[in-house]
Amino acid sequence: MTTIGITGHRQLTRATAHSVRLKIRSLLAAQSNPLTAISCLAAGADQIFAEEALRCGASLTAVVPANDYENTMGDAVDNYETLQARATCIVQLEYEHATKQAYMAAGRWVVDHCDVLVAVWDGQPAAGSGGTGDIVAYADSIDRQIILVWPQNVVRN
Repeated sequence: MTTIGITGHRQLTRATAHSVRLKIRSLLAAQSNPLTAISCLAAGADQIFAEEALRCGASLTAVVPANDYENTMGDAVDNYETLQARATCIVQLEYEHATKQAYMAAGRWVVDHCDVLVAVWDGQPAAGSGGTGDIVAYADSIDRQIILVWPQNVVRN
């Protein structure tokens, strides 16, 4: 069984999200089954990855960084709830509030429990502790295989 985790940016333009979706779909289709996907189900890259993983028949593990995490979803809350309901396993971390510390712990949990980390990352440093750049750096520090997914010539705002 292969376990693939995700880390990635929350804010993606429509065109970037479409390109990322197609690349993730292709990447997951090339994997042998059974496949397990791990995601924090955040808006943007995490939700796209989870949707595509379920679409290809993978089981989904949802990692919830904090008790109030759902309150950080904004317009993506309905999709978050739908994806969480479809998860085979839910890992609830013991943080009361969705802080940078909770995000870092969740990202590290994903990395520690996957064989391969997909990173939807523009290559820039993390905006805050626990951001995509930090999770990629952690994965690199423990020699986790990382697959970078980012459309060419796209710059995040």
